Amino acid sequence: MQHLREAAEKAKCELSSTAQIDINLPYLTMDKSGSKHMNSKITCTQSESLVAYLTKRTVGKNKWIEGDDKSNNAEVMESKFEVVVQGSPARINNYPDCFGSRPYAADEIVERARRALGKKGYNLLKYNCEHFATECRYGRSWSHQSVGPGLSLGFFQ
Repeated sequence: MQHLREAAEKAKCELSSTAQIDINLPYLTMDKSGSKHMNSKITCTQSESLVAYLTKRTVGKNKWIEGDDKSNNAEVMESKFEVVVQGSPARINNYPDCFGSRPYAADEIVERARRALGKKGYNLLKYNCEHFATECRYGRSWSHQSVGPGLSLGFFQ
């Protein structure tokens, strides 16, 4: 099970920078006929569809997706990057730069983030950490991560 979990984490990271990856897990399990291996390809679109499917199956149990009082009380706070990622692989995604967006100067980005300290209203699909980061960097809120699941769940038209 640990190998499967590690492969899923690796796939998630690789799919953030490429359209398709190969997943090869030898000796995943065994039955009467012998060892079973997993050899599969997965695309970014398939991954997003899987996330949307799993999110849709759990949406009734997790009100925080739409935003309830508890999740809306989450507030912007200042933390060291190393503390936030907790040893997980992290990648700074500046995709709006590819579409002609011009980021603010670094000191302006930091100032915009500091002005938001204490702000509340977190929402997984409508105002998450990526929305906050793009708003500080470019002046407009956007989350590439939430578009696929948000469309599948009917949050965005």
